[in-house]
Amino acid sequence: GNKEEKLAYAKQVLGKDIHELSEEWTFAVQRFSFGSINKEAPREIGKAITYAPEDNSYFNIAPALSPDGKTIAFASAGRDLSFSLYAGDVEAMAKSNAETIKEHVKQLAEAEHSETLESLSALKASIAWSGNGQEIAFAGIATGKAAVHIMNVKSRQITQTIKLGEIDEAFFPSWSPDGSRLVFTGLKGGLSDLYTVHRDGSGLKRL
Repeated sequence: GNKEEKLAYAKQVLGKDIHELSEEWTFAVQRFSFGSINKEAPREIGKAITYAPEDNSYFNIAPALSPDGKTIAFASAGRDLSFSLYAGDVEAMAKSNAETIKEHVKQLAEAEHSETLESLSALKASIAWSGNGQEIAFAGIATGKAAVHIMNVKSRQITQTIKLGEIDEAFFPSWSPDGSRLVFTGLKGGLSDLYTVHRDGSGLKRL
């Protein structure tokens, strides 16, 4: 038979497809080569809920669980390496596969295609949920300047963009318990410090 038929037969007999077998073989070789290292394969300690590159993403980072633990927000890059933000139901995603994952996630924001959101920080991306689980905050660029964006998750609308003046870059925002302020890492003149700001953009100061 052809290659596809052979692969299908192998999966039927072994209960695993070629990708799973390849992954298990890789970890078996690593264990044999580095016997003193107790390394477990990811599938032995958890389950993937995103499926790069089969789901057309290149890589997925910065997962953040909502306060009730039911929704996960994360950043995802396509093959052009531009980042977008997504959110999905954790339980539904855990039951999905590469073909059905898109049914359970929704795009929240797409960088470079919004007047408000020009870019997301790739390697330092982070998402912070507000205490009431209705909003997320994340750092990015707006009109060429560092900014922290606040988004209503249900409406998928950016409700506030906090421009950060002379700060060059912002990373890792976090909410105060009452949702009135945010704290973040700011980079200015090559030095990083912690800053705080009111959610309306006032009261920006270094801690």
